[in-house]
Amino acid sequence: MGEKINILDVSARDGLQNESRLISTADKLTLIAKLVQAGVRDIQATSFVHPRWVPQMADAEALAAHFGEFPGVRFSALVPNVKGYERAVASGVRYLEFVLSASDTFNRKNLNRTLSESLCGVVPQPMGNENFTAAPSGTFRTADRLLNIAANEDSQYHSLCDLIERTDLKTDPRFATPKARSANRDVLTEILMPITRQKTSAEWVRLLNDAGVPCGPIYRVDESFADPQVRHLKMAQPVRSPALGDLTILGHPVSHGETRLPIRTAAPELGQDNEEILTSIGYSKEQIADLAQRGII
Repeated sequence: MGEKINILDVSARDGLQNESRLISTADKLTLIAKLVQAGVRDIQATSFVHPRWVPQMADAEALAAHFGEFPGVRFSALVPNVKGYERAVASGVRYLEFVLSASDTFNRKNLNRTLSESLCGVVPQPMGNENFTAAPSGTFRTADRLLNIAANEDSQYHSLCDLIERTDLKTDPRFATPKARSANRDVLTEILMPITRQKTSAEWVRLLNDAGVPCGPIYRVDESFADPQVRHLKMAQPVRSPALGDLTILGHPVSHGETRLPIRTAAPELGQDNEEILTSIGYSKEQIADLAQRGII
């Protein structure tokens, strides 16, 4: 077989959770250490479930405190609900598997809640400008500003490594696959950031585009309107406002053929079209004047 197989080991969680005799945290760590020695690099180690339901998982926080002792290993944990999620995040666990059963009946038996209750209330942890599904994919500091790089696919990542003359990063086990790069995104960013700081964003955009690596400058608002592609597509259009004078605003989002639909007028001022609208639905000028006098319009 030429393809690599990734094994997720769940013995420290699923293999132990139903044992009648409580197993110490130290013994669980011994099991984990032997799994790592055997070459396992993806371990679902515990579950942040209430100890009343699964006493064997009562030491989830204590076990998670030792994950950092096994560099290069991706540790994950099960979370059954919002409380479990909050405990796991507070313990520093970065990779979570959310428990959800295929049927409502089994979900009630297993989690004491309906499927809809399980699906409500769990909010993913914020990751800022990072793409949680791939790496390197996010914001990088250059010599003069910020730049977005999205080398998500292997071919793009390899092109990036060639460009920065770090071909060793292609075969480094921490970054050799998309999954490995996602698991070690922080380490990879620490390696790449000093390199991206050596050139300006404009230089990187030219080099990365030539190398086939998706990227783009991060603009201020005024720079967005000045971008050559924005100008070419006529995405910004001039209008005249009676109150504010000449303005440049976003054009119509839909274009037909080669011509973008024009913006005919600026947004109306408050009450600007009252008379036209009310007349069209049957109000007389006297009635409209009365409404205005009484402060209704």
